[in-house]
Amino acid sequence: MLAGALKQMKVVMGNIYRRIRERSFAAALTLTALLVVGTLAGAAPANAVADPATASISGIVTIDTGGVLSPGADVQVYAVTASHAWVTSVQNDATGHYSLTPLPAGEYKLNSSGWQSGIISEWYQDSPDFAAATVVSVANAQARQGVDAQVTVGGKITGTVTKNVDGVITPVQSAYVTVYSADGEASFSWASVKADGTYSVGSRPSGDYVVYFQTFYSSLANEYSRNAADFTSAQRIAMRVGQTTLGIDAVLETGSTITGTVTSNIDGTAKPLAGVRVSATATSALEYQGEASSGQTDAAGHYSMIGLAAGSYKIRFYNTDSAVVSKWHTDANDFATATAVAVTAHATVPNIDANLQAASSISGTVTQTFGGVAKVARSYVDVYSATSGDYITGGPTAVD
Repeated sequence: MLAGALKQMKVVMGNIYRRIRERSFAAALTLTALLVVGTLAGAAPANAVADPATASISGIVTIDTGGVLSPGADVQVYAVTASHAWVTSVQNDATGHYSLTPLPAGEYKLNSSGWQSGIISEWYQDSPDFAAATVVSVANAQARQGVDAQVTVGGKITGTVTKNVDGVITPVQSAYVTVYSADGEASFSWASVKADGTYSVGSRPSGDYVVYFQTFYSSLANEYSRNAADFTSAQRIAMRVGQTTLGIDAVLETGSTITGTVTSNIDGTAKPLAGVRVSATATSALEYQGEASSGQTDAAGHYSMIGLAAGSYKIRFYNTDSAVVSKWHTDANDFATATAVAVTAHATVPNIDANLQAASSISGTVTQTFGGVAKVARSYVDVYSATSGDYITGGPTAVD
């Protein structure tokens, strides 16, 4: 059960990660604690009365050379529930000391990690993953002290990202660089490119990695290390603890385009359908990368997706008002059965059209019990495919 929950958490975090890369975060060393309610594999009953938050966990985080943690480190605590609810956070002081308080009695797992800070993530005590981490237990009103961590500065890569438009080379200012392990496992080591096109990504243990260069909503095609169009053909870059690998550069070029028209057949006649979201996902995409490009139909039902690298893509048509059935190209219900669209460099692929049929509906009432009285709940209901797990539609419940 826990393994499945953690896998789902990684997928959720991957989605969050793709969005937060568009923001700027200060480099920080974090000590993250996962709170397991009840047992490490289970959760407290829905009607259980929570213990008062009177306990605490404290300690000091230092660099493994015996140095002292610099100011700005952050400690966060998460509850391992179905929704992975965040509980609390504290700030380390200038000497590296932290104190997580107040906390309810329970069992915790602590993770020391650095968001762009150069520190290799590790679990308490010097464990490489959640499963191997030592549990830290606290009772009501207990002050658990001496829960210390020693961390290591990881390997780092640096380089410059530029663009080639009509033979003119200039820095790319709105790009992001992500480092993946050689086996394609999700990595949360990334950096935004500076105004001069330079970047620096750290926090990695020794090993071989693939570097991914991407922009959002631009005409530039994304690429992998050493000008590769996909993960498999990308050159592996060696990173070593405490060392900097220089000159991992990229020159992004104008990508290709997919166009088409979306119609609806609700009243038996094909008519243009506006407001349909169209997305392209590479057939070679990693589990956590998601779509490569997207667009939306205009009043005439036309759409255009730009900035695509040469490769193979599967196209999804999704209507937000739920009046028609979402589909994959061509008339497929999921990614696995969708027809792939081949895209060559610097090309436009036209006529990737779709005709969406009228949708069926599901209805009901959501209630919540307070003190033995059932009341209408204000909530959000989502519908997913039972076979593929794809999101189909969703919406809020009515006020009544």
